[in-house]
Parts: sequence; structure tokens; C-alpha cells
Amino acid sequence: MSGPTRGAPNCRVLFVEAETVFGTPVTRYPLAASALRIISSSVTVKSPRQAREDAFCTGSKIGSISLKSTVEWSFECEMYTPGTAATDPDWHDVMINLLGLQQQAAVADTAVSGSGSTVTIVDVTDASNFTALKSHLTVNGETRRITAVDVASTPDNVTLSPPLSAAPAASDTITSCPSYHPKDASDVTPAGATLWFANNANMWMVTGAVATSWSITGGGNGSIRMTVSGTARESRLLFTGTWPAGGNNSVTTMVVSNAGLVPDDVSASNPYYLVLSRGLAVEEFVQVTAKAGTSYTIVRGSPSGAGATQAAGCTVEPYQVAGTYAGSPIPATGGMCYMAAELTRVETFTLDVDPGIIPRENVHGAAYTFFDYVNGQRTVTNSAEAWSENASHMLRVFDAKARTATEFFEQQGDTTGSIVTITTPNTYVEVPDFPYDAEDQRLTFSGECVGLLGEDELFIASG
Repeated sequence: MSGPTRGAPNCRVLFVEAETVFGTPVTRYPLAASALRIISSSVTVKSPRQAREDAFCTGSKIGSISLKSTVEWSFECEMYTPGTAATDPDWHDVMINLLGLQQQAAVADTAVSGSGSTVTIVDVTDASNFTALKSHLTVNGETRRITAVDVASTPDNVTLSPPLSAAPAASDTITSCPSYHPKDASDVTPAGATLWFANNANMWMVTGAVATSWSITGGGNGSIRMTVSGTARESRLLFTGTWPAGGNNSVTTMVVSNAGLVPDDVSASNPYYLVLSRGLAVEEFVQVTAKAGTSYTIVRGSPSGAGATQAAGCTVEPYQVAGTYAGSPIPATGGMCYMAAELTRVETFTLDVDPGIIPRENVHGAAYTFFDYVNGQRTVTNSAEAWSENASHMLRVFDAKARTATEFFEQQGDTTGSIVTITTPNTYVEVPDFPYDAEDQRLTFSGECVGLLGEDELFIASG
């Protein structure tokens, strides 16, 4: 089978790298471990101008004043899971470096101790590594949040929310899960990221990227998905050309087909990286440290490999390492939804997050609009649509009318290592919808999620 056509949309990948200094990439090329398959993406760059406003005794507008540039970006991806318990998913870097969340890492597995466990309190061999309100565990294909840890009792036990479908049996395996929750200090050390949006020929490099909205949608007939959009400080486009003359393995000057294959700000301290190839076979990586028109100064065999003789007309592409991926998307064939302690068969669910980013813009003297940001208050909304199958669902309507907080819990997948869960412990449903239509009685809930002292308003776990 032949490979993809260069530049065709059948190869889409996103690389997400943390920035130690906001707006400054740590590496000038993407790393395999930070790769994420994406369904779609967009980068919108505006470089506006305005004409002079003083008159020159002519009807024509004279001159051009360059205004600051703006960058907006977005992408959608399926939330792959590794298939292996207690392993970070491919979207870990998105959560930490782009969404500004923090992780409660997985700990060592343990097991159910004895036969005294219930659906809410599980006796375990060792609970010392679990942290109440932050840790998650998976048992028998169900992932739950830990709300209390008791290591003084014999045996140790943990309290779970929402309840399990059934009490686990003695010796059942308890697997810890990596989970994510908000990080209020992200504006002290801004959680900026460098993004590389790439296909198999061209690549956008976006620096100082910050998510201004994101959502997770599951249920229905499709896989669970995440959509993220935001702004950035700056962007650069790298694309494909050729080295018409070619050269041996030691030449350090390359005259390319188009001067714009790398941006004009290239330098020894701000290099760009290219791939030289014939057909689809990569032959050499090179570092570009300067340009004069179409003449590039290069370092051979960088960032890896060695110099190689290149035939005339060889292809020159942006450096893109092969990503490392694990697992597969989670279909909607297995999962559950709880509203308070009421288990219902959900059709669809959506978590919408406005991180409350307050951008610092139009700082005098900057060449771009977006400079950095501070954190405002988040707005988190959780919604679900389901069939109303019994009268107990009506109790949730009365909870909403009484302004009683309800825990929302959604799980997609039912196999350990291939589960994603969303928990919003305190959801205030403003307008519960309980329509009667031509099909059946339905129930739609949507409400704002709030945090309490010591407890965050949302948790995302990969079980």
C-alpha cells in the first residue's frame, strides 16, 4: 500500500510541549512522547493594517500602519486510553500544559481485603498511597473518586462516590488511576504551551498557547471526544520545498526552492529543524541557523543522525518526529451516568469549561496582541440527556428546584485501562427539563458546577 500524498489531510497530529518561560519553547522541534492524534484543527492568524488618517490632497488612502498580530487556534480529538491500567493517556500533556490542570498520579495497585466491602466503603489491603478527594480507583470495570481514606481501621478502607454497581469481592484487584483537577496557581507560573499542528508536509508552530475554552462530550453512538480552543502569543508556519541542487554529506549551505520554508527570525539561538528525504524515506535531519534569501546555513545530522549525500531535488520538510501512541478510542457501548446516587442510562453528556482566562493584551511595544494572562473564575457546566425510567428521577428535579447540589458522574468504557470518567461533585441545575414527547418521557439536566473548600469542581480520570 502506498503512503499518503504529501500535504493531504490523512495525516493529522498535534504535539504539546510545556514552556518554562511563557511564550518561549523549551525545544525547537516536537517530541514523540507529546504527540496526540487529532480529528481536525485550525490556526487563524491575523496581521491587520490600517491606512494613514492624515490627508495628502488625494482621494487615495496613503501608506500602511502595521497593527499587532493575533493568533487563535482550535482542535478536536478522540480521548484515547492506553489500554493499560495506571498509565497516563496520550492527552496527559493537553491536561497539564495546555488546560492548566494538575494531576493526581496513579499509585501502586492493591486488592480488596476480606468480604466486608459495600458499594460505598471498600476494604483494601493498603490505602496509604491514596489521597482523599483527589485519588481515583478502578475495580471490576468501574472507576470512582475517593472521598475518604481510613488507614487506622483494620483492614484499611476507602469511601467512594458515587456508589459502585455492586460490592466487590475479596481479592478483587484495585487499580489506581491518573486523574486531573483544576490548578489555581497556573497564572503564578503561566501554563503556556508550544503547539505543533502538523500533517505530513506542513506545520504550524504556535507559542504561548493558552486554552480559553474546552469541552468533553460522550455517549450517543460515537467515541468520547475533547474540543479545545484558545489564543496564543505568536505563530510560525513551516512548509515543504526542495533542495534543487542537492549536496554531499558535509556542505553547510543549502539553497532551497523557496525562502519561506522557515521563518525570518531564524538564528543560531532560535533555530528551525528540517527533514531531507526522497519519496517517503527520511534520509537526514538538519538544523537551520541562518538564512539569506533562499540560502540556508545548516548543521548536518541535527537533532539526530548524521549527514548524508542528498541528490538534486530532494524534498525539504518541517521536522516531525513519529509520535508514540497507545490504546484506542472508547466507544459508547459501555458506561454509566449517576445523578446523585441515582444510576441512569445516559444518552449523551457534555462537560463545558470556561477557564476564566483574563488576557493581558496590547502591552505597549509588543509585536503581538496577547502578552500573558491571569486567572479569573472558572465556569464549569455539566449536562446530560437520558431516558427517565422511574419515579426516582423526579427527585433530581426537586433537588434542582430546592437549589440542592447534585453530584454528576459520567463514565465511558467499562474495561480497566480503557475508561474515562468525569465527576462534578456539586452541580446546581438551574433549569431541569422533563419533557413529554412523541417517544417517551425524557430528562435533561444542565447546571453550573462549583467547588467547595478542599474540593474542586471537576475531576477527570483515566481508568
